Amino acid sequence: MTTSIREQKTNENIRKSQRCTVLDPVQILAS
Repeated sequence: MTTSIREQKTNENIRKSQRCTVLDPVQILAS
């Protein structure tokens, strides 16, 4: 469980890094 959560967080960080521009703050908050 912990590993999957960690992987998800890393994936989210990678996505945020790729998308430096905040297009939809609502989506980020929802995530």
